[in-house]
Amino acid sequence: RITNTPILGPAFSQLVPVVATEGLVSGTVDSIFRPQETPPGYAEHVRARLVTRPYSYRTNAAQMGALKADVTEMMPAYPDLDLPVEIIHGAADPLVPVEIHADVLSKVLPNNRYTRIDGMGHMPHQFRPELVVQSLGRLDRQR
Repeated sequence: RITNTPILGPAFSQLVPVVATEGLVSGTVDSIFRPQETPPGYAEHVRARLVTRPYSYRTNAAQMGALKADVTEMMPAYPDLDLPVEIIHGAADPLVPVEIHADVLSKVLPNNRYTRIDGMGHMPHQFRPELVVQSLGRLDRQR
């Protein structure tokens, strides 16, 4: 919230690179993967440290700050979507709770296939890529 304020936001964003230790960045990446383990070398591979740059940090904060309002605005149109949709969601996702996202989405979208994975966190595509490939194949066959 502080990052999205006009006066304190830019100043706060300048402090992030100073206080964002490797441990903090690594811990944040680990929290995204929970309850699974972060694959070795993942943070370095995706250059996770780049998010601590002032402009990147502020842009990401603005997107996160607007996300709920954006989704709320889009939701009334979901029942009118007639395209096929594949939903894959980890039931143990600590960042995007399955009960208020994928469970709800699967009930309002008319043409969806929902794969809810018990025990899986936020990154099912990292641990169950075959499900993503199968989903894409089904979508491709429905074109």
